[in-house]
Amino acid sequence: MNNHQSTIFHQIENCLKTPLTLLGVDLKNFQFNKICHFANHPYLYKGLYMKFSKIVTSILLLASSSAYAQSNYQWVQMVPNNQLSIRVVLLDDTQCPKVEVNNKSHLMTLRADKTADFPAVCELLVGRDTYSIKINQHSLPTLPSQIDRVAILGDTGCRIKNNSVQACNDIEAWPFRTLSASLAAKTADVVLHVGDYLYRESPCPKGNAGCKGSPSGYNWDTWNADWFAPANPLLQSAVMAFARGNHEDCNRAYNGWFRYLSPWAYQAKAQNAPRWKILTFSR
Repeated sequence: MNNHQSTIFHQIENCLKTPLTLLGVDLKNFQFNKICHFANHPYLYKGLYMKFSKIVTSILLLASSSAYAQSNYQWVQMVPNNQLSIRVVLLDDTQCPKVEVNNKSHLMTLRADKTADFPAVCELLVGRDTYSIKINQHSLPTLPSQIDRVAILGDTGCRIKNNSVQACNDIEAWPFRTLSASLAAKTADVVLHVGDYLYRESPCPKGNAGCKGSPSGYNWDTWNADWFAPANPLLQSAVMAFARGNHEDCNRAYNGWFRYLSPWAYQAKAQNAPRWKILTFSR
């Protein structure tokens, strides 16, 4: 193996470590050199490296589906007053779980009750300097003393509206799940989403294989398809910060925003407020 081949091999080795760890592989006993021992031709290493991003993506997606599989979505997000909000969407359970915060048990409270269109969500507020959060022995992210790495993303939903139809079933046409797994592997201190989570506003056109089976409308099934399911690896990897986009305004997906992601205390009556109007005047 020459120097060029050795460099590529070590890049592949480093790239593999995170997804293999997520899959529970013992790296101490894992022999990376077995991956490429058959590659004797110098150009085979180059070809292997060029295609390797797809391999790593597949491993990351497999890792995310296994390592982050859970009945209830749970995450930690930044909220005002130097606090963090721990949240859990109750998909299977009927009661809010207990949370172990800095090795002390606390009971979560109901943030928003279950409705015909949305499952309930629980919440617990803790200090920004909290160093340990666990739910059923599953560790959730906390903030470091100094924030150095911030990942920023937005407009992540899959667009289905009128004649504008995206192939939501195609991971290359709508790569948010891949992006989520990739960002999760990079372990940012904070992930900032700048808004616009839900895009599936119209039903998938009949006969369109690219979005066949996709939910639509401003309900839990759509929020789950556009945000929670693909973002789950990201939710487990870092503390989140959420901003509200125009797709979450009072004529669109505001219900899910107020219930699950808003940094403010949930108030059902706030959802019934009339839409604001901004008037402009010119001379």
